[in-house]
Amino acid sequence: MFSGIQEILVLAGIVGAIFLLPRVAGRSRPPEPARRRLPSPLAGLSGGMRLAVSASLLWPLGAAVYLEPWQNGPRAFLLAGLLPVAALWGILWVTAGFRHKRR
Repeated sequence: MFSGIQEILVLAGIVGAIFLLPRVAGRSRPPEPARRRLPSPLAGLSGGMRLAVSASLLWPLGAAVYLEPWQNGPRAFLLAGLLPVAALWGILWVTAGFRHKRR
């Protein structure tokens, strides 16, 4: 007769312990120091750099859609799609190196 009620009370005690013990144990520990959030690497990009990055992604995509290298061969796509992007970033990289040396 009382076994059903006892089982329910035992289960309620176990569930209560599962939820209450971590809270009680958590209070005894000292608070963790606040973590400093690292700034996002994209947050420091200027508008011109963001434009260059997005153009670097969109130019080959547009060239791929227009030239269809999967049907016509990759040569034209490499020359018109990827080479201009690589050349532009190479020029920017070299000029940034010369500017950095002057400082």
